[in-house]
Amino acid sequence: GQAEDGIYHTNPLIGLTELAPPDDGNEEHTILATTLCNTAMPLIRYDVGDTAVPHEYENRLTGNPKIAAFSGRKDDYLVTPSGRKIGRTGEIFGYFPSVKEAQIIQETPEFCRLLIALEPNATLNEQAVISQCQKKLSQELRFVIEYTDQVPRGSNGKFKSVINKTGS
Repeated sequence: GQAEDGIYHTNPLIGLTELAPPDDGNEEHTILATTLCNTAMPLIRYDVGDTAVPHEYENRLTGNPKIAAFSGRKDDYLVTPSGRKIGRTGEIFGYFPSVKEAQIIQETPEFCRLLIALEPNATLNEQAVISQCQKKLSQELRFVIEYTDQVPRGSNGKFKSVINKTGS
């Protein structure tokens, strides 16, 4: 749950949470969960597939850690040619009210497609979007914009904000 100060608190009644630090020194930690609530299938250090940034003042990373922000799914990262992982890309398109939906598809370590659905009858300053992406993400990446009526959904009806096709 999230407290009034914006910090997330894990629930020890459900189980124990661990924020496993990455090997590369990145701030995103892997979330591991242990719960014995389900006697048919207990989970021991189960990798839930999400990452989070621990609260900067919190030094306990197991049991009941405080979380400053959730970074996203582990596969929702862009990876720069120099190997830096970039999560939390959603804020980029918030600067552009005409963008209804957007998805970043990383095709190669140097190249990303921006799949953008606009509000009806809207226009977009493409150079401003590309400049914002390079500013917020990386100058190492090249971006090209493609328009669509709707970003494709998965079987759950949702779309991913980032798809990394590089295998990194």
